Amino acid sequence: MFNKILIANRGEIACRIIRT
Repeated sequence: MFNKILIANRGEIACRIIRT
């Protein structure tokens, strides 16, 4: 459960960084 949330959070952060 925690692992999935961590991976999803990392993906969102990476997407934001790439978008910026």
